[in-house]
Amino acid sequence: MDTPLPLLLIMAALLLAGGCLQQTADVRSLEETRQIGYDAIADLDREIEADPENATAWCTKGMYLNNIDGQYNASLECYDRALALDPDYALAWYAKGIALWNLGDDGGADGCFEKAVGLDRSLAPYVPSRPDTEYGASAVSIATGD
Repeated sequence: MDTPLPLLLIMAALLLAGGCLQQTADVRSLEETRQIGYDAIADLDREIEADPENATAWCTKGMYLNNIDGQYNASLECYDRALALDPDYALAWYAKGIALWNLGDDGGADGCFEKAVGLDRSLAPYVPSRPDTEYGASAVSIATGD
């Protein structure tokens, strides 16, 4: 993996908080935010074309797709490409879990969150909570032994 995990977590937080970002004093319009995402995806496509083995670029593209108009299935394809290149890429497992969670596949999401937290325990606090579990996804307690 070319990019350190803390930097990727910051990028993920920014992507997930896209609606909360402000441009100077004015809030960006939804269309402006989408355009920024589409521009980033175009940049990532060029990076992937230059280096198709770049798991970080695939994962980051998936995060953008997940957050632009809810393109969850397209994001899953990117996460699967990233994980085919690096099966121990914790952030890709986590992001795939988010996409599956968004699609309503709680069981699939739990499996991804379990794998992500098993590879990197620092991701545990970021696993989304569900009303049917006591502490986040049930997979977190399995992976951490808590």
